Amino acid sequence: MRLLLADDHALFSVGLAMILDTIIFPSSEVVQVRSWTEASSFIKNDNFDLILVDLFMPGKSNWKDELAGVVAAAKSTPVCVISSSSSQDNVRAVFELGAQGFLHKSVHPDKMRDALTKVLSGKIYFPKRLDMPSTVGGSIPKYSLVTARQQEILFLLAEGKSNQQIADMLNLQESTVKRHVYNICKILEVKNRGEAVHVARQMGLLID
Repeated sequence: MRLLLADDHALFSVGLAMILDTIIFPSSEVVQVRSWTEASSFIKNDNFDLILVDLFMPGKSNWKDELAGVVAAAKSTPVCVISSSSSQDNVRAVFELGAQGFLHKSVHPDKMRDALTKVLSGKIYFPKRLDMPSTVGGSIPKYSLVTARQQEILFLLAEGKSNQQIADMLNLQESTVKRHVYNICKILEVKNRGEAVHVARQMGLLID
């Protein structure tokens, strides 16, 4: 397994790389970079099974634009954010931009292993504080996990728009739209965009 780890704090990065290739994914290859620019370059010119990125690294633009570019370049490779940020707005923005996981840097290695294994299996990992809203009986409503951006895309899917049309309308890369559609299907536990629209209507996410 090959992983890309992007973090500008060398001590943290080296320590995490050791944990990744000895405890979490034994004998894996971890490529370390220190900036958004390096991360983007490696993603475009090499192949990885998983991409791990910090948010606040040197780059050409703000972290949201940089993350959007990484997600687009990653195509089908899952992107997971590992950050010291505890901001709910940042966490939600990460998923709106198409990442498939968010981990706080204080996470225990056992929890990290479970989370990254989930992401690698094609699922989405949400932090506890985000995926456990207050609900009757403690159940987790799927609609609470759909971000504002994903709901926008759901409305356009319901109108029969293609990925490219949605990308043009929302000023996104087509690959980013594809990642959002993929994440929507995972959240709603459906197989395709048609089923996603159907389930979204049943949940009240779409009103004709």
